[in-house]
Amino acid sequence: MYFDGPTPKIHESPSPVRTPSGMNDCIEPDADVTSLSSRLTALSTEHRDLDAVITQISHAPPPNSELLLRRLKKRKLLLKDRIALIQRMLDPDVPA
Repeated sequence: MYFDGPTPKIHESPSPVRTPSGMNDCIEPDADVTSLSSRLTALSTEHRDLDAVITQISHAPPPNSELLLRRLKKRKLLLKDRIALIQRMLDPDVPA
């Protein structure tokens, strides 16, 4: 044996308590849905606003606006991806 001292006492811990909700550890599952819904609304609004700005700049481009347009379009695509992700989280394809 590698340990020369008194043997340590092992106390059994009570078994972990599982919630009936399964994998969701949140106390209020509706809070997650509400926050995701509000986030989805905010992202959709920003996406719509960016679309309007991109359209306006495209119709009457100021000088040297190519970089600005590229950045705005990149941001719009990022928002689109985030919106799609949240929509899948709120309404998954496969029933669990």
